[in-house]
Amino acid sequence: MKLSKKVLASLIGATLFITGPLSVVNPAKTFASERNMMNNTQVKIANSLITENSNKFSLEVSDAIIDVDINYTDNGVRVETITNGTEENIFIYNKDTNIAMMNNRVINIEFNEYIEPELIYNSDEFLNSGFSTFASPDDTPVYVVTRDMAFSDVVGTIGAIVGVIAGVIAIANLAGIAIPAILIQAKVADWLSVIGMGLTFASMPLNGKFTFKLYRTKDMFDTGYGGVSKQYKYRYQDLRTEGKLGNLSMNIQLVDKGNWWWQSKPY
Repeated sequence: MKLSKKVLASLIGATLFITGPLSVVNPAKTFASERNMMNNTQVKIANSLITENSNKFSLEVSDAIIDVDINYTDNGVRVETITNGTEENIFIYNKDTNIAMMNNRVINIEFNEYIEPELIYNSDEFLNSGFSTFASPDDTPVYVVTRDMAFSDVVGTIGAIVGVIAGVIAIANLAGIAIPAILIQAKVADWLSVIGMGLTFASMPLNGKFTFKLYRTKDMFDTGYGGVSKQYKYRYQDLRTEGKLGNLSMNIQLVDKGNWWWQSKPY
């Protein structure tokens, strides 16, 4: 059961995925070190070149190669894929207009926020309320909200699918969710592994979403700074991409649990 409402605020006012009563500071190293991120497929990731504003890599399987070039610009993100040196697809997202396009065609992207009651009722905080034995502040995770970015497009090639998936994940990264570049490479490769380079199809709908859950600590903690003495800590959990293409279904987790960060800058 989901109680849903659409997020009406603009996507990137520094608050995409963090809208509402929160002023969350998400440090750049919320997740594990990039060198520990590995993809779970037989798709080879090659020619990796990562800079502050770009993420370039190639996906190699059988005799096919898809070159992926993700660039973060002043007003959004641009993803270019080239398959076997010839077929080009370009995904562009403009944060000012909140419009995404694939090959100059607008694609549907929708931002949603909702509460999943079962996550409240089944949480440790709910089940153990009133029975805390912690002498120090309790960092038991308390579910806050679920947010997602739903997308849909009509795709006709594997390269176009890779472009859409890389673009959607890049939008989340652009918004400050701090997904390591190597992890983005690995999870795009996971999608390609499920789909398969040998898949042939006419144009068909690709529907999916990028989703995550926001949690906070049960108690406030001392920040160690004089200006703001106590705050809740927050973290993302269960970041994943889901999708459906024909009779193929994908459900790929990016991160199980992130690290805690302060509700707002404590100095």
